[in-house]
Amino acid sequence: TIHFTMKSIAERMPSDRFMRVHRSFIVNFNKIKAIEDNSVIIKTDTGNKIIPIGKSYRDKLLDDINLITK
Repeated sequence: TIHFTMKSIAERMPSDRFMRVHRSFIVNFNKIKAIEDNSVIIKTDTGNKIIPIGKSYRDKLLDDINLITK
């Protein structure tokens, strides 16, 4: 088994498409359907999935979302 830290995985992924939103989750910007309170709702093949937003990731996520939507 090969083990990687979430930090090393996030660093290897294209930052214009993926972002870490929680200590346990990295999301694809193209899959984000909505942001509600402290959660990201993403589209999946089987419906929607709710992913928590960590306190330390929230401001950067909102800044990056604002940059993408402009």
